Amino acid sequence: MCLYCHLNYLISHDNMKLMCMDHKQEFGWTHVTLLIVVTQSHLIMQNVFEGLIWYVVGTGVYDHL
Repeated sequence: MCLYCHLNYLISHDNMKLMCMDHKQEFGWTHVTLLIVVTQSHLIMQNVFEGLIWYVVGTGVYDHL
């Protein structure tokens, strides 16, 4: 969240020389990029944790047999 706020600040305050349309376009692409990266990272981590849970449960069951 802190990185997001920092990037938002940098884009909105350091690029005052850009025209309004360029600023909005860059702001939009930043959000699209963040959405794609965060969504993919979330889904990958969700799959990893689900896989780890089934691995631990499976090895725990077969250890007791």
